[in-house]
Amino acid sequence: MYPINRLLGLTCLLTLVVTQSLFAQTNPIAWEKLEQIPNRPLSANARVHLTNFKAFRMHVPAMRQTLRGAPLEVPGQRMDGGSEISLPMPDGTFARFRFVESPIMEPELAAKFPEIKTYAGVGIDDPSATIRFDLTPQGFHAQILSAKGAVYIDPQSDDDAEVHVSYYKRDYKRDADDFKCLVPDQPDGQKLAAQPTEANRSGTVLRTYRLACAATGEYTVNRGGTVSSALSAITTAINRVNQIYENEISVRLVLVANNDLIIYTDSGTDPYDNENEFAMLTQNQNNVNAVIGSANYDIGHVFGTGGGGVATLGSVCTSSIKARGVTGSPSPVGDPFYVDYVAHEMGHQFGANHTFNSEAGGCGGGNRNESTAYEPGSGATIMAYAGICSSDNLQFNSDPYFHFASFDEITAFLAGSGGGCAATTSTGNTVPTVSAGSNFTIPKSTPFTLTATGNDANGDSLTYCWEQRDLGAAETLSASDNGSSPLFRSFNPTSSPSRTFPKLSSILANTSSLGEKLPTLGRTMKFRVTARDNRTGGGGVNTSDMQVVVDGASGPFVVTSPNTAVSWSNVQTVTWNVAGTASSPVNCSMVNILLSTDGGNTFPIVLAANTPNDGSESVVFPSVSTSSARVKIQGVGNIFFDISNVNFSLSTYVGGTASVGVESLSLIGESCVPTNNAVDPGERVDVRLTLQNFGSVNATNITAILLADSGVVSPSPVQSFGTMAPGATFGRDYSFTANGACGGTLPVRFEIRTNNVVSSIYTNVFTLGGVASATQSRTNTTTIHVPTTSSGTGAGIASPYPSSISVSGISGTIEKVTVSLVGFSHSYPYDIDMLLVGPGGQSVVLMCAVGDEYSVNSLNLTLDDEAAASLPFSAPLTSGTFKPTAYEEAYLDPPAPGSGYGTTLSVFNNTSPTGNWSLYGRDWNSDDIGSISGGWRINITTKVPACCEGNSLPVISSISNQTINEDTVAGPIAFTVSDIETAAGSLIVTGSSSNTSLVPNQNVVIGGSGGNRNVTLTPLLNQFGSSTITISAFDGTDTTVETFLLTVNAVNDAPVLAPIADRIIHLGSTLVITNTATDVDTPSSSFSYSLLTFPTGAGISPTSGLLVWTPASNQLGAHSFSVRVSDNGTPNLSDTKDFSVSVLPAPSQTVSRSGNQLTLQWSTGAGNRYEIQMKTNLNQLSWLTITNVTAAGSTASFLETIGSEQRYYRILVLE
Repeated sequence: MYPINRLLGLTCLLTLVVTQSLFAQTNPIAWEKLEQIPNRPLSANARVHLTNFKAFRMHVPAMRQTLRGAPLEVPGQRMDGGSEISLPMPDGTFARFRFVESPIMEPELAAKFPEIKTYAGVGIDDPSATIRFDLTPQGFHAQILSAKGAVYIDPQSDDDAEVHVSYYKRDYKRDADDFKCLVPDQPDGQKLAAQPTEANRSGTVLRTYRLACAATGEYTVNRGGTVSSALSAITTAINRVNQIYENEISVRLVLVANNDLIIYTDSGTDPYDNENEFAMLTQNQNNVNAVIGSANYDIGHVFGTGGGGVATLGSVCTSSIKARGVTGSPSPVGDPFYVDYVAHEMGHQFGANHTFNSEAGGCGGGNRNESTAYEPGSGATIMAYAGICSSDNLQFNSDPYFHFASFDEITAFLAGSGGGCAATTSTGNTVPTVSAGSNFTIPKSTPFTLTATGNDANGDSLTYCWEQRDLGAAETLSASDNGSSPLFRSFNPTSSPSRTFPKLSSILANTSSLGEKLPTLGRTMKFRVTARDNRTGGGGVNTSDMQVVVDGASGPFVVTSPNTAVSWSNVQTVTWNVAGTASSPVNCSMVNILLSTDGGNTFPIVLAANTPNDGSESVVFPSVSTSSARVKIQGVGNIFFDISNVNFSLSTYVGGTASVGVESLSLIGESCVPTNNAVDPGERVDVRLTLQNFGSVNATNITAILLADSGVVSPSPVQSFGTMAPGATFGRDYSFTANGACGGTLPVRFEIRTNNVVSSIYTNVFTLGGVASATQSRTNTTTIHVPTTSSGTGAGIASPYPSSISVSGISGTIEKVTVSLVGFSHSYPYDIDMLLVGPGGQSVVLMCAVGDEYSVNSLNLTLDDEAAASLPFSAPLTSGTFKPTAYEEAYLDPPAPGSGYGTTLSVFNNTSPTGNWSLYGRDWNSDDIGSISGGWRINITTKVPACCEGNSLPVISSISNQTINEDTVAGPIAFTVSDIETAAGSLIVTGSSSNTSLVPNQNVVIGGSGGNRNVTLTPLLNQFGSSTITISAFDGTDTTVETFLLTVNAVNDAPVLAPIADRIIHLGSTLVITNTATDVDTPSSSFSYSLLTFPTGAGISPTSGLLVWTPASNQLGAHSFSVRVSDNGTPNLSDTKDFSVSVLPAPSQTVSRSGNQLTLQWSTGAGNRYEIQMKTNLNQLSWLTITNVTAAGSTASFLETIGSEQRYYRILVLE
């Protein structure tokens, strides 16, 4: 070996660089895009392959610089601050994220392994994205979850910590293996009892659990052979599990302080049987208790390389079983291991059962759980069996989210025994609101679309996931509809609140997709929508339910023409099979006919609106040329539809072919005083018919006749539209006297003629009168005994069974129903099922498995869909208003219906209230008793037609459209208000904006007084576009609105160049500065960079802003730079920043040693600052920073006490 002084003299690396010139804050320089590299496993032992990816080389020092100084996560604080990082995406672009350091190790463990760091962040370019990533000696690992899908960044192989791949989850395939989640181990041989939560929501509290995660010797060898390498792999796994668990159930796992003590490096001496998962359950419990201590962890798990996993169900926080969790795989890396295996097995420990409904392949052998088998086939969510169910596989890997059934089970577990050991912190998050909407009745074998509405008070981007909520017998994917089992699989949450059943691509291709079958029998399908705000540090989750009643006697509703590859133009007849949908119970009397010119992906063109559902309609097709036309017919006020089976062609009109169709028909005048914006019986009304020439040539001699019939009396005569140029629209006014009954319908028909030849018939259906609501109550005060006996105890049906209320004399259709139980008493409410059945056979469970074991006396309970809370599951019942609540499946004896129960009182909406309403009750345990001493009351709100009576409306003068330039104010704009019955000064006048991103509602300011008012509009700075401004006047009863358009013209804004600090550089080094600029209205790709002042040899990239200069030997001293960025806009605006660079002589360096004292000395200038870094081996991945040094004079030095080891040094110049 060389003497130490000689070694240091040869190998001390005095690398002098300008730190800020290497790394921008959002640092794409940390990543270098590579050409395609060989497609190989992610590790030497992996059986997971990428089918598509982009490769990048990560510069480790640059990445460490980017991560250095990231703020530490603050619990409950939004991630509005934090550092920025740019990461490579699978499409070759970069995406920006705001991030913080988010440790998942207890401080003592983190101090032992400072090279392992974990981070969390949110998307800047994609607000729906969340990210968790780590940097360890094994490289960089990131998981990005968003409404667009999952993206991963990982090292390309285990032996290279620099080359990484960015890829979509869908491109990550594993080879078939024999992994199987064995039947979840049950504590004491008993199945965990279901413990539903009181409300299907979470997100206000983050629960943190201490995780003791052991590793067998085989796992450690697989992951690098050292405790550090295995802990790095465990950290990557748990970091990714944490992202899912935080988003889904507000749970975080933190590795315990001495977790390194249970990571074993020798398979011959570790306490585990790596190939025997069941044996490892007990081995891990005993070992973790012995090494870590039972009081020092909340959940334990062990990683191995066997072919399966098993865990004790609901074991977290229970001392005797909390470490009974095992996950093993021969290839313990990547998404299949982290999500399909680890997140799955830990899901069992948090109380979740399997959710698949198949018994094929790995789904058999007792693995199916009947009470949570909501997913067809193998399922696709975390607690399903994606990829191991033979012919019933929906896909090969699990998607990174929980099914609602898992969510319910876990949140119930966390509210009970699984929550007692967690450390809780407030997330500061508000749970989003969501509504699944109304219930519907549809025909069988017909596609439909469900749409939710949601809102997030924190402004977080929501995702939505629609899932079917039906249980039935186990079925294969190829089995036919049996009337009860689930038909529709779960798909990844998306930003759209709508889901089409089956997916649109299957409809357009006339094929069936795995896990999606249309119902072919009469049945009730229950659905739940889950809204997630995906907030880092504790995601808000909320759910809402609705149901779809399938009428087995109607359907399928199908388009019959066009249904082949026809070639059409101008006026054609569209036909469809009504299939009983116009009559009860579907009751869809009107349809809309829509046109697509892109193969059915969108349907922006309305061919006919609100046309009778009679199976045929003559329509005018626009004059367009396409071979990708499709027709869609959808029920008005319903969710079902059909699309023509294949693309057909449309051509532009030729010659004198008729090309005129109806653009709109609007009500513009009423004789009724006051008016009610409706056509009323006996009223003389004015309507405006607007025609449009869809052709490419003039349409001549166009006339339209309003046809008289029993409902249209004394119509005005024919109107001439003359000659209409291509694209032109003309409107003509007609009048008639309406005839019919209030609340009825009135078809109004126009005959369109070209050159006195009928070209089409247009029909519009008006509803006569408006709608008013009225509420009436009916009561049965007879005491209901539950069960029948009035003394002692017993089980069985109530007396009377049922208790009935006969309703008559209420007109209209139901809009809302509430039910009140008066004087409810029971010694064990959990045992009570209550079911309400309406006159039409619709039913809803009012309560089931509520109130636990707490005896209650003389409560007054009102059940209302719009109540703020559900009845409690594990707390005492109290008087008040609650949602109908069922925590288990209810069952009532005949004559009550035996199945198909609804979950909300809205099942009665749009039905008749007349007839018998029946309340059924049952007690399921013989040890308790109760009664409803005051009987029950039903409150029915109906929609009642209201015709031509009431208040006169306020009047607002018209306001013309306004145009202003960006960053200016419109107004005050004057207008007047008046009202026949109300003084103008008493009218409440308000304003709103349709585009609040341009003009917030608070920036629409109403001024003036009395009848003379004005409005001032202040758009936001640097914003342009248009917004419809609505002025409303309210007289205490009715509101009148006036709208006008505000247009804000764009004005170019100057770019802003980021400040550039002064620099110091030594001869022999190169100055590299990445300049960045921002512009509120110009993308960075349009910027041009240039140097105005610069020394010889300096240059800058005009597109990237990269400035490079290597000083010559004659350029010692200070040099001035002036950098300019231009936005190339109109006008061309720019910004300039000046800075200076001091060039120092190339440093001379000496290395000396005296005993154990090593001295490094080099030439410099007073005040210059340096960072000293060291390696003991040049093959090490990164340099270790030792200290910073400031030069006091013309030299700088560093003194260190060392042993006999070899060391390498480099010195960085700091700004």
